[in-house]
Amino acid sequence: MLSDFSRDTKTFALSLGYSNTDSGTSTYQSYSLGARYRALDWLQLTANVPYTDIDGRDVVWDQPAPGVDRRNVFEYSNAGLGDVIVMGWVDCLYPFCDEKPPKEEDDIDLTIEGTGDPLVYFGVGLKLETGDDDEFDRTKYNFDRSKAVTGELSETDGILPSRLQLGTGTTDILLGMIYQQRFGRFTPSLGLSVQMGGGENSVGYERSDRVSWAAGGKYIIWQPDCDRQFYASAGLSGTTMTSRDIDHSEDTTLLGSQERGRVRGTRGTYNFYNLGLGYDINEDITISGSYVLPINDPDEDSEYSFDSSYSVSLQFRF
Repeated sequence: MLSDFSRDTKTFALSLGYSNTDSGTSTYQSYSLGARYRALDWLQLTANVPYTDIDGRDVVWDQPAPGVDRRNVFEYSNAGLGDVIVMGWVDCLYPFCDEKPPKEEDDIDLTIEGTGDPLVYFGVGLKLETGDDDEFDRTKYNFDRSKAVTGELSETDGILPSRLQLGTGTTDILLGMIYQQRFGRFTPSLGLSVQMGGGENSVGYERSDRVSWAAGGKYIIWQPDCDRQFYASAGLSGTTMTSRDIDHSEDTTLLGSQERGRVRGTRGTYNFYNLGLGYDINEDITISGSYVLPINDPDEDSEYSFDSSYSVSLQFRF
């Protein structure tokens, strides 16, 4: 979480997280293990390992006869390791920060009065291709084969849609920037990240680049001592897919094979409201939760189309 990026945090932190996202046609549940390590005073390393459970439904229309439209519904279940993310974060303002005296245990207002130093972190990392990108469904395969009347096999017949896969099947470059500064009880924050697609995966699917942003802040509601505080957070966030994804796999028809081409629902900007609560139980343990609602009504085929999403996290610092 953004609030953990500060110059007085402990050397190592572990977090356990759970999130649930419901789109009406699909439910995504993710269990994650996160880690942060302060390698140097100005360098922090982070990693996130997700385990994802997806239950989804896909609707495909076809024409078994001229003028006859048929609605085909396929139910999918997919679970396993997702794509692991590793990042390195550099404290860009560290050379300019002043040395501060250690906190006094009886100075209760030390963290909620005055103005803190600005924090600006720049991050570089990778999203690794650890999640499967080629999950196969026999019912969908039989349906695809029934349409390929020439009998020519296609490599991706029966492959689940990309939004129902555990991973993208590519190693992507990640860039990030975080700014935050405390003003009394209130700490505003800004974040920007770029995910550069790693090209075509093993089933011929190529994802576009993603640009994401977040703006918001947290407010300390209650702080009885230096180690404990209860806070609320709110903000806005968004993701822009810079172009449409491309499906290079082929459909087989009487006229021969044809590349499926650009994918519907994979371009545009999707914005969200973000609300959260957190409690520092002591200097070593934090519990937090968040709730996300979409602002716009995106294409139902998009991976960013959902009714609501919530998450909870438990963090330990050492």
